[in-house]
Amino acid sequence: EVRPEIMRSTTFAGTIDARYKSVRAFQLLGRITQFNVTIGDIVTIGEMLAQLDPTTFDLAIRSSEAELDKAQSALRNAQNSEARTQGLVSKGVSSQAVLDSAIVERKVAQAAVDQAKARLASAHEDRSYANLVSDINGVVTKKTAELGQTVNAGETVIEIAQTDPLEAIIDVPEETARALKPGMPFTVTLDADNTVSAQAHTREIAPEADAKTRTRRVRMTLNDANYAFRIGATIFATPHTEVKDGALRIPATAILRRGEKTFVWIVNETTQTVTSMIVSLAPSNDPDSVVVTAGLSIGDRVVIAGVHSLSENQTIRLEESVE
Repeated sequence: EVRPEIMRSTTFAGTIDARYKSVRAFQLLGRITQFNVTIGDIVTIGEMLAQLDPTTFDLAIRSSEAELDKAQSALRNAQNSEARTQGLVSKGVSSQAVLDSAIVERKVAQAAVDQAKARLASAHEDRSYANLVSDINGVVTKKTAELGQTVNAGETVIEIAQTDPLEAIIDVPEETARALKPGMPFTVTLDADNTVSAQAHTREIAPEADAKTRTRRVRMTLNDANYAFRIGATIFATPHTEVKDGALRIPATAILRRGEKTFVWIVNETTQTVTSMIVSLAPSNDPDSVVVTAGLSIGDRVVIAGVHSLSENQTIRLEESVE
C-alpha cells in the first residue's frame, strides 16, 4: 500500500553562520600600512580596521590648501581693485566699462576660491578614505589582504559577520526539501555539547539542488541562541514534527520499464485484478527505492514482486498480510 514517506527522527548535520555579512574595501588605490584586526576579532561600529599610507593624501591636502590661499589672495586684490574703480567712477575719473571689467575679474576670482575650497574638501574626504572603518558590530570572518599590500579601489579587504541574528545551515536531500516549509520549527543542538540546544525556524529553502551533491540548502534562524553557538560551530538540526514527503517512495522492484516509459501494476481489490499505470520518477540515490512524483495516490496498492510475470487485467489472489 502506497503511503507518504515519514522521517520521524531525522537529524541533519550543519553549521552556524551569520545571516548578515559586510564586505569592506578601500575606496581608493593605496598601500596598506596598518592592520588593527585579524580573523576572529570582535569589532564595533566606527572602529578602524586598517589604514592606507596617508602620505599621498596629506600632500594632496597641502597642495589644495596652497591653491586656496592663492585664490583668496587673488580675490582680495580683485575686490580692492573693484572698490577703487567704483570710487573713480563716482568721481567721473574712470569709465563704466573699466568698472564692469573689474566686477568680472572679482567674480572670476570668487569662482576660483569656490573651486579651490571644493578641491580642498575633496582632498580631506580622500584622506578619510585612507581609514577603513567598520559599519556594523560583528566578528571578522575573512581577511583577504596583508600588511604592505597595494590594493585597488573596491578590492575586498575584510569580511565582517554580524553575531545577531545567527543561522543554522543544513543540506538535505531534494525529496526532503520539498516537504519542508518556511517557518517549520527545528531543534538545533551543538555538536561539541549535546546539552546545549536552541529553537530555530526555517527561513529559506534553496529553490534548486546543488549540481554535484543533489542536495538543497536550508537556512534556519536561531531564536535566542545560547552564547555557545558561534559562527562555524557544527550542529545537528531535528524537525519538531514528522516530515512527510510530498512525493511517494516505493520499492524499486515495483517498477516495470517498457521502452522509455515506466509502469507499476495497480491492484484492484474489488475485482482482484491488476492494471498497469504509467508513473513519473524523480532522481534518487537509493538503489532499493524510487520516488514517484506522478501516477500514484496515497492508498493505492501496487505489486512489488513478480512484475514481469503479470499481464493486463490478470486475476490475482490477495493475502491480508500483504502490504
